[in-house]
Amino acid sequence: MGEYWNGIKLGTCESLYYVRREEIEKEILKNPSAINKSEGNLTQLQNYLNLDYRFMYRFPFADEDNQTINYSNSRDYNRKLIFKAPSDLGLHKDDICQIHIGSGWGGEPLKESICVNLPCCPYHNEAMKKGLRLCSPTFAEFTIIGERYTKENPQGYTLFSCLTCGSWFSLDADGIEDIKVYLLRDYSVEAERIKPLKEVTT
Repeated sequence: MGEYWNGIKLGTCESLYYVRREEIEKEILKNPSAINKSEGNLTQLQNYLNLDYRFMYRFPFADEDNQTINYSNSRDYNRKLIFKAPSDLGLHKDDICQIHIGSGWGGEPLKESICVNLPCCPYHNEAMKKGLRLCSPTFAEFTIIGERYTKENPQGYTLFSCLTCGSWFSLDADGIEDIKVYLLRDYSVEAERIKPLKEVTT
């Protein structure tokens, strides 16, 4: 289900890919009593800040810093900030990885291929224990998905994705520092904006 604010698309369900959380906050300050005229959506903009809904917002890309919520309709919801990190960092976990194996070379399309399920992503540090071994393990590719805010993590935390298996994951403070080293090479501003998932103690 699409989420709209007076004709401006924010995202789909809990994934507000088009808008930053801070842009919603600034819009509320301009007109706190505004009512949503888009039917079937939350009636007030502050509802899109409710931590109970566990919304995921757009990552704060540096080149969008001076934009407002009104830019949402012109944004690419699937914008990717792709970076490489060593495959042995063990940044994420995934139960199943579906890959294609076939006779392609040098980036050419696979002429013949079979689709197989592996017990985990081959870049995961548990792969060796499960009998999987990369012939030339070097770097894996990852991308930033967005930022999620919850009651347990009201400051927000960054969501990443492995481009090999598609799994989403978050990192603790140590993991953020590990990955920041590789982000700094091409994305110095964004590297300082990634946030850790804080452990919840009960």
